[in-house]
Amino acid sequence: MRAKGIKTPALVVALGTTASKSVHELCEHLLSMDQDDRDAVAVVTIDTDTARPDFRNLLESNPGRFHAFHAPIRVPPNVDQADRLPPAMRRQVFMPRYTPRYFDYGAGGIRNHGHVALAYRLDEVYGALRNALAAIELLPTGQGHRITDSVQVYVVTFLGGGTGSGIMTDVGVILRDMLATELRGQRLILFGILPGDHMPGAGAREESWRKSNSAAAMFEMIGTSLAAQGARDGVYRKRLLGRQFEIHEGPIFNEVYLVGRTNLDDVDKIAHMVGLDLFQRITDASGVGDRERSQSPDFHELKIPDGQGIFTNFSASCPVEVRFPAREVVDAFAYVAAGRLMQLEDFVGEIPPEYVGDEDDYARWEEKWDGYARPTPGATPDSADVPPLLSFGANQFIGTGAMGRNLLWKQVEEAIRRVPTVLDRVRRNILKQETAEVDNVPVMEPGGDRASFTARRLTHLSRLRAEYHYALQLFEESPQDRPDEGRNHALEARLDTLGPWDLGRLVAPIGASMEQARAEEVAQFYTQLVADVYFYQRHEMLMNLLRQLKRQVDDLYEGGKRDVIEARPQEAAEEFIKRGLSSQIWQGKIGKDHPHQIGLFEIDRFQQTKDARDLAMAPAMVGLFRWATSAKDESALGDCTALDITSFDEDLRAERWMGECIRYLNKARRQDVAALEGARLSEAERRDALAVDAGRLPERVLEFFRERYRELFAEENLFDLLSIGYAAETGRSRGFAWREVPNLMRQHLEHASNILRAMIGSDSSLWLDKAERPTLYLGVNWRDGTPEEGWMRSLARSVRFEKWDLDGPKIDRDLDPHRLQLNLALHAISIRAIPMFFMRHNSLTSEYLRHEYAWLGGWRHDAASQQGGNGQQGAAVSRYGSRGVPVHSCEEMERLTLDRRALPNPGGLSLVQRILRGTPPTPQEPDWINVQDLGDDDPYGRPGDIYDEDDGGVAWSGGYDGRAGGNGGNGGYGGRPGGHGGGPGGHGGRPGDPRNPGGAYGG
Repeated sequence: MRAKGIKTPALVVALGTTASKSVHELCEHLLSMDQDDRDAVAVVTIDTDTARPDFRNLLESNPGRFHAFHAPIRVPPNVDQADRLPPAMRRQVFMPRYTPRYFDYGAGGIRNHGHVALAYRLDEVYGALRNALAAIELLPTGQGHRITDSVQVYVVTFLGGGTGSGIMTDVGVILRDMLATELRGQRLILFGILPGDHMPGAGAREESWRKSNSAAAMFEMIGTSLAAQGARDGVYRKRLLGRQFEIHEGPIFNEVYLVGRTNLDDVDKIAHMVGLDLFQRITDASGVGDRERSQSPDFHELKIPDGQGIFTNFSASCPVEVRFPAREVVDAFAYVAAGRLMQLEDFVGEIPPEYVGDEDDYARWEEKWDGYARPTPGATPDSADVPPLLSFGANQFIGTGAMGRNLLWKQVEEAIRRVPTVLDRVRRNILKQETAEVDNVPVMEPGGDRASFTARRLTHLSRLRAEYHYALQLFEESPQDRPDEGRNHALEARLDTLGPWDLGRLVAPIGASMEQARAEEVAQFYTQLVADVYFYQRHEMLMNLLRQLKRQVDDLYEGGKRDVIEARPQEAAEEFIKRGLSSQIWQGKIGKDHPHQIGLFEIDRFQQTKDARDLAMAPAMVGLFRWATSAKDESALGDCTALDITSFDEDLRAERWMGECIRYLNKARRQDVAALEGARLSEAERRDALAVDAGRLPERVLEFFRERYRELFAEENLFDLLSIGYAAETGRSRGFAWREVPNLMRQHLEHASNILRAMIGSDSSLWLDKAERPTLYLGVNWRDGTPEEGWMRSLARSVRFEKWDLDGPKIDRDLDPHRLQLNLALHAISIRAIPMFFMRHNSLTSEYLRHEYAWLGGWRHDAASQQGGNGQQGAAVSRYGSRGVPVHSCEEMERLTLDRRALPNPGGLSLVQRILRGTPPTPQEPDWINVQDLGDDDPYGRPGDIYDEDDGGVAWSGGYDGRAGGNGGNGGYGGRPGGHGGGPGGHGGRPGDPRNPGGAYGG
């Protein structure tokens, strides 16, 4: 891994369906980065809803590009038949008098459903999280990779739903436990999406319920973070069925970003904004990520409690991005250009007749293939020849005994052993040479017939097929016998039968002559054996190579004909052009309606020009297409008020487009053929497979244009693109437009400054000890040796970011050339400074009080007035759990939130009362341990019950006695309210009463 933009690996955990939209947005942005950067990010989605179509489609359309894991959770359909659980375990999973339900499409907005679903599928969740961490921990090392033992973990959830809101605290505890045991350095950050003021499609009752869920989720997280304060050993133990987690005092999440009540009332749009925020923080190049981790804020301050002892780890963040939508632009441009190319007769024409060679061709082909792999002096490693073969002289054997000849024979064996290696190198060189020839479609001769590229390609392939067929036939007609590689001992033995050399000078000349002759015979045998082995293997190599080449060219030729007959590129061309021109990018827009993302040409200077002229397309985009398609020819900008795609025909016919495209298609077809080499297919099956590949021609042409346009825009940053767009709009030169770029950038910054006002409302004056100025980060790409950096620093100082007490943004150089990123953040906020939590009316907390009080049934109320026969008005008493559905995820979380004794505090107030401001608790506010009107149905025990330390710090001695009678279903977690349980538990009774095992908690 050589990640450029991400120095610290990141794990993103999305809880629920809404949060999956955030990771969808994140992954779309990550597509603009290198694969090495994407490998540093892992995504886990946890959801009770089985449908995640958008995110799933993104993953399927980009296979292998993301580390993505999914953990589906759900409430077991037969949870009411669960075995009896110990009280301590039961209270941390279920709510009394309520049976959670199974929903295939989600948690139904009920937080207890999400919590129970997680508890029963904890192993799957734990496994997905562990696999995700392993994916970014076990990264391959390489040059430029900085080894790290840290990880950033981001949890994203919609607090108003049932799944994410119900399991948010649970997942935080699981991750904290996992990170503490596996990694030394880590930060755990929560992005909590709050309901908007007005949610499209949601009625008043649903809006109220979502706001209640949001408050309950925050209270449970805070309560769990503070719970260790009241434990004897300073550790709070949280149980999820059979698994227990130890929680020490301190925030579960290092920082909690609350996102809501922006100028986006659509929760889905807020989720996309969170995805943008995640991208800015995960990528160090934007300036936000690196500074947030290393410089400011000082995160130890996030643990400092406020005046009521509640941690101040809450933050608000507002990201804004000016973006040239490179991916969308490349896509639209590629559709238009590819469609027009396939409409040209020069590209796809008639199928030409097959090529027939003549005598000159045969002579040339025979000479060419006979010359391949010949021993040649001066042959180089990258040539199609080989150095001269090993040879021997007679003198090497004169006077040489058996030991000397053994050494010479070993040279023969070594030369023979190296022949396959030498020939393989030559084979690869010949294959490379011939492959280049396959791709080398002849250009059209000036003044000649205007044959299409497809026709010239088919004629070229047909000629090569004839060449390979003829050469292969020549080799097959002159077969060679496999040589015997054995040693001729009889021939060598004749050297040993000569007379001794000490016979005297008289016979010496005669003996020397005989030895010379016999030595020459042995030397010739050695030399010839090496040559015979080499030329036999050369013959076999060239035959196999010709068969391979002929088969590939046959397939390419047949596939080329199918390109014309079956792919029907003319039909696809019309659809491509229509699709390309329908993109919003031609109007200068980013492609999605999101006020926190601004297209580079969406500022007034460009839009007003388009609207004033009543143009269908922004001149800037028309000019950009002309500039890119004409290979960056600035003279092509001209009049950009309309787009005539036929005017680009000559550009598309050029070698850089049509010629390169043909070579691109040849390469793709060769890959198709190579993929079938190892498959055991019949000839018919093989042809069918290639026919399928032929139908992919339109998509391959499209991908070719995508790659080329992507390369073109990768070299241009925002300053370049603005100058091109402005030149196209005004009809002036690039030089004139370049001087206007700073003013255009100023418009973007001024627009962004207005958007940065929309944040979570908080009043730092309510806690003067922690007032902190916000931080503003700006990231943009500039090039060395240009005035671009100076422009941005000057503009950042001159633009007034209203409302915020800022000296100006901290500016960093962004690696991405197509983004200008701004991020405004305020850290270390007390939740008691956020009106939507501390206000008693018209707030998230007020909706929580409404629904929780109804669930507790803690007050006497009049039933619907109805005049009876005797003229008397009827009245009823609400009981615990008899109205609506539970607000909390489980009974234990309800206790931590509402019990005044659960969390030590000097005022003797419940957690909710500590967060509320203004007036003392009113009689209408829930009191968890003093619900007087429940009578015999009070499941929590009488006032004065004591905390039972022996039950893991969660049970109450009086909480499950006979007073808990009444409903029976699911061992006390189901059935209908009233005197008799509708579930399997039957009548109420003491949970431990053997005479009535089907009592309140007996099922």
